[in-house]
Amino acid sequence: MIRLIPWPYRLLALALLAAALFGAGWVKGMQYGADDRAEFAARVAALGDAAEARTRATVRRQAAITTDTETTYAQGSTDLRRLHGPGRLRGQAHFGGVKLPAVPNPARQPDDPAADAGPGAADPAPDADACAGLRSDAAMTTRQLLFLQGWVEQQAAGSP
Repeated sequence: MIRLIPWPYRLLALALLAAALFGAGWVKGMQYGADDRAEFAARVAALGDAAEARTRATVRRQAAITTDTETTYAQGSTDLRRLHGPGRLRGQAHFGGVKLPAVPNPARQPDDPAADAGPGAADPAPDADACAGLRSDAAMTTRQLLFLQGWVEQQAAGSP
């Protein structure tokens, strides 16, 4: 009976069968791929949500450490100003409410005036106690470095 079908029709039937098998495989593969993509997208979304939650917790913890350090440092700085008097130590109000004064531009040549010789420059120490200004500066700088070191160690302690 197959011999009764001419060769061109046989080849056409084989081509149609191959195309049908290829099309069925294509559709099945697309469905399988879509399922995999949906599962992958769900896993990525869950991992992203978990990472965002960890990030929010870390930011809250670091903000609490920073606030605690700033509060304690401000109180200690006030105590140092009371101890050394109104000499070279200046409060935050002296700098227009900003936390740190602006960094002056450095001198450009060796013979140029010092970078901090303008308005607001440190006054010379009085003759009665020539080291009072240096002592107060050293106390303040030491305190700044100790608080910076403590802050960095606290931040690093919670980092993964």
